[in-house]
Amino acid sequence: MVTKLGISPLIATLATLSAGSGIAFAYSDGGNITPVPKVLTDMVSAKIAGIPLLIPAVLVLAFLAHLALTRTTYGRSIYAVGGNKEAALLAGIRVDRVTMNAYIIAGLSAGMAGLLLTGRLASGSPRAGDGIELTVIAAVVIGGTSLFGGQGNIKGTLLGVLLIAMVSNAVNLLGIPSSYDRIVQGVVIFAAAALDVYRYKYVQKNLSRKRKIGPPPAIDPKAAGTPVTGPGAAHTT
Repeated sequence: MVTKLGISPLIATLATLSAGSGIAFAYSDGGNITPVPKVLTDMVSAKIAGIPLLIPAVLVLAFLAHLALTRTTYGRSIYAVGGNKEAALLAGIRVDRVTMNAYIIAGLSAGMAGLLLTGRLASGSPRAGDGIELTVIAAVVIGGTSLFGGQGNIKGTLLGVLLIAMVSNAVNLLGIPSSYDRIVQGVVIFAAAALDVYRYKYVQKNLSRKRKIGPPPAIDPKAAGTPVTGPGAAHTT
C-alpha cells in the first residue's frame, strides 16, 4: 500500500487498524475469548530472582534493536530513507525494500506485544490495546524520534516509555479519575509534537543559514599582515 500504491503511511496505518479491529470483533462476536494458552500466562507471570521475566526480555530486545540500527547496513539505511528518501535512492539504497522490511518488523513486534497483552489479561479481547497507538506515538516522540523521519534511537524510546508510564501512574496515585488520563496523554502528545516541530524547524533554519553563508572566504596574506617572502619582496608586518 505504501511502497507500491503510494498511499500515505498514516492513511494506510489507519485503514489497516480499522480493518484489523473489525476482523477481531467479527471473530469474537464482540466478546472475550477464554481460556488462552497457558504458555502465554506463564510467560507474563514468570520471574527470575524476583524480577518479572518481561523486564530483562525487553532490555535484551532493546539492546539487539540498538545494535541493528547502529552497527548494521540495514540500520543505517533506515535512517537514510527516513531522513531523505530521494537522496537514499540516489545513493543506491533499495528504498522500497527497506521500507517494507521496516513495516514487517513493526508488525511482528506489535503481534508479539498483542500476545503478551493477551497473556496478561488471560483472555483474548477485541478491545485490548484500544488507543495505545497514541501512547506509542507520545513515547517515541518524547524519546527523540522525529515525526519527520531520520532521527531517533532506542535508548530515548525506552526513556519515553518510562516517562509515559510514570505520568500514567502519577495520575492514578493522585486519585485523578481515569477519564482524565487520556486528557493528560493528549497534552503530553501535543507538547512532544510541538517540540519536535520546533526542533525540526530549528535544524532546517540552521542548515539553510549555513548554505547562504557558505564557506569562509580565503584570507589574503597581504591583507592579514602576515610576512610575504619571495624574490625581490620585502618583509611586511
